[in-house]
Amino acid sequence: MKMEMAYWSELPKSLFESILEKLSTMDIIRVKMVCTSWFSMVDAYISSPISASMRRSLVLMTSHQLEGDKSGKYFSFLSVADNKVYKLQNMSEELRDGLCVGSSHGWLLFLDKNLDLCLYNPFSKARKQVSSLRNFPYVQNIKFRPPSGYGIYIIDEDRHCVVQSTAQTAKEMPEFFIHKAILFSKTNPSLGDNKFGLLVIHVVGQSAFRSQLAFYDSEVGQWTKLGERGGGYDEGYFDIIHHNRQFYALRKDLLEIWDYDGHFPMKIKEVNLSLDERYRSIQQSQNFWNNVQYYIVESEGKILHVTRIIAILINIDDLVRGPNGKFQLYKTVSFLVHMMDLEQEKLIQVESLDGRAIFLGRNHSQSFSSHEISELEENSIYFTDYLWRGRGFDGHDMGIYDLKSKTVKPYLHDKIIDCGTPPFWLFANLC
Repeated sequence: MKMEMAYWSELPKSLFESILEKLSTMDIIRVKMVCTSWFSMVDAYISSPISASMRRSLVLMTSHQLEGDKSGKYFSFLSVADNKVYKLQNMSEELRDGLCVGSSHGWLLFLDKNLDLCLYNPFSKARKQVSSLRNFPYVQNIKFRPPSGYGIYIIDEDRHCVVQSTAQTAKEMPEFFIHKAILFSKTNPSLGDNKFGLLVIHVVGQSAFRSQLAFYDSEVGQWTKLGERGGGYDEGYFDIIHHNRQFYALRKDLLEIWDYDGHFPMKIKEVNLSLDERYRSIQQSQNFWNNVQYYIVESEGKILHVTRIIAILINIDDLVRGPNGKFQLYKTVSFLVHMMDLEQEKLIQVESLDGRAIFLGRNHSQSFSSHEISELEENSIYFTDYLWRGRGFDGHDMGIYDLKSKTVKPYLHDKIIDCGTPPFWLFANLC
């Protein structure tokens, strides 16, 4: 009796989809690369409604110096599930020579070497063009004048044209412009179409704390300013999120709520916050100076306010060398988490995240459960460095904060050595 040989490439569609349902995003990417048949079947699966329950994969996006390569840099991501570094293949020269300035919903916001902005999905290779940095609100012009580099000409409060700063290369531009970016879809939750919007915090003055919100609509194709610009540390924006057709923009002691109906955001409410007393006692109890960074994140329908306490190491005995051999001049030592009661305009301290984890940094602030990302540590805050100026000691401050034990432990510390861009948390999206 002759036995018929079974071919893996000819698996029935129903059986193939049942297998995919049990795999993470990173595993599905590997399956897609096996053969042309599986490639097509995975694409069909991703575009179908049943893929909505697909388990997410967490990766850390960064870039490294590449010896022997004239470009000097390559982008890579570290898969948290298997602790392996993967080099991104087939990136265009414009992106490879540019700088990643944000991440949101599995997409990266790139500033390329021509000062053009674009969204890039490193898993599906999809790309969405965004209006140039030159078209930002308040920007009069950007010129390159050797040897000082790029001059960024803005319109100040008195309507005078002034030079905000200079940058030697296009890669240094975001430090003076983009602090945070969030992406949202106007029609398709998977962000698979070209009807999308971007909301960014960008710097508009010579101080890094003078910031402004800018809104981009892909159908209109231009940037628009929102509200009035912040005039100092107390007024600058720290974080932004999008939830239930509303934008939440956080200043030091004020939360702005903007309604968005698909056309243009309208500010509908301001909530006053009292934050100073919550961390002043921490400053007084420590032997070092502290810096504070604020975040907002949506978690199971609740809006959380997160305070990050960063120690500025001013004593030589406190300094330690990182994996790259350079001194680390600051480190995160603690977090405080509060739930926002927007009706009563008060903050309620949170001691548990109910089995979830928060991911903070220059990425879109998000929270996930262990059901969505199996490898995460529950009731923890994953954080990456909040500073990036291209200096040797930037990028090292990353770890996991355990909300229960109130301790910080290093995380992937030895993997981030001489990175060329700030590290970003990224949640794989195949659309």
